[in-house]
Amino acid sequence: MVHTLSKLLSPAAEAFRYFMLERAESHLADKYGRLLKLPPAPSVG
Repeated sequence: MVHTLSKLLSPAAEAFRYFMLERAESHLADKYGRLLKLPPAPSVG
C-alpha cells in the first residue's frame, strides 16, 4: 500500500489502510503463499 505522507487520508481511506495492514498479509499468504518460492530460513546456532 502506497500513499503520500504529506496528505492526510480520509477516515474511509484510513480505515481501509488499517484493514489492509491488519488482515491482508495473512489473507494473501493463505491464498497465494503456496505459489511463492521462499528461500530456506537461516539456521540458528
